[in-house]
Amino acid sequence: PPKQAPHGRHPASTAHRPPPPLRPQPAAGNGAGSQWKQEKNAWEKLRDLADLQASVDRDVAAFRARGGADLSKRLKMLHVPTGNNLTLSNADAYNTGGRYEGGLRDMYLDYDARLAVCTIEKVASSELKKLLFRMAGDAKWRDEPWFKGQIHKVSFEKRLSVVSGIVNSALWTKAAFLRHPYERLVSCYKDKFGRNNRLYSVRMTGNKSTHMLSFQEFVELISPPGSPHQNPHWRPQSRFCGLKKFISKYNFVGNFESLEPHAQILLRGTDLWETFGAHGWGSANSSMFARNEAMHRTAVAVESGRLQIAQAKVAMSYDSLLPPGSKLRRKAFEYYREDFEFLASIRTPPFNWKRYDDELREEEDAFGIRHGKPRANRVGVGMAFKKSQST
Repeated sequence: PPKQAPHGRHPASTAHRPPPPLRPQPAAGNGAGSQWKQEKNAWEKLRDLADLQASVDRDVAAFRARGGADLSKRLKMLHVPTGNNLTLSNADAYNTGGRYEGGLRDMYLDYDARLAVCTIEKVASSELKKLLFRMAGDAKWRDEPWFKGQIHKVSFEKRLSVVSGIVNSALWTKAAFLRHPYERLVSCYKDKFGRNNRLYSVRMTGNKSTHMLSFQEFVELISPPGSPHQNPHWRPQSRFCGLKKFISKYNFVGNFESLEPHAQILLRGTDLWETFGAHGWGSANSSMFARNEAMHRTAVAVESGRLQIAQAKVAMSYDSLLPPGSKLRRKAFEYYREDFEFLASIRTPPFNWKRYDDELREEEDAFGIRHGKPRANRVGVGMAFKKSQST
């Protein structure tokens, strides 16, 4: 594919330029002062927006001036997929099989950096989209990104051959972050059903006078096979971006619970960290995900290993809502079993797959479910990299 696609950057017509000089403040009287204050407020907003535009323009210009991403860093720091090219169908690329089955169409692309990012709801997707808007030169990249449509993604690329080239090319970095299924489910419920928000309860029951669904009612509605109550916010992660089929072509898979260090690995490996990741985030002009990492940094010793307190709190949170061994937990496990099996099979670094391999076995044992595959054989993808991990 071309190094820079037509949609790779915002067109010049949408760039925010400095406004013309503000007219002098008029003499008081006849309401002229009030009108001038309104003009001054609008002018200041345009000026501030132009300053933001100039800042992102400098970042993009600096990135381009040094020739874009250094491919040698990618080859040294990130996993390089091996094996034969995979064949893509139109359904793989453009999700013609159904709205909630998540083909590659929702993978976001930056042609300058040759970076393809799979964004999954409730797995830092907003911050990852903000990163891509920043790389695209959008002055408003800090705004919530979900209703902004100017970022390039696979569904915009009408040539299947180009999509196939992106998936199979060693020059493109394919990246995703993944999260514990129960943790993501609880986060979704608190986000969509918390704070007395009845919107999703009404949508799911069809009753405008309904009460807000409890967590148990929510799980019982979404978990039956063939349930019509599907949504990207709780859809199994393995159904996004063709992950199950194309995970062997991903260069990077990170853990949600290690966002900041894993994001550094990704952005340093793609030579983007210093320009787009190390500064400009949050009110303190900090690095990407620094706030999240600060919340998860404290650790305590547990027996012979180490366990993050934040992870323990998360476990307690979903254990309280999904008591181990309960009927409700079994329903959640059966709904997300494909996710647990998928997460346990991943060998693409820096992903921590061992946690899911252990938890999959524990849940199967708790519910008396026959193990789908022997532990030693349940390895899935990335075996070509296993040797290099051990050296």
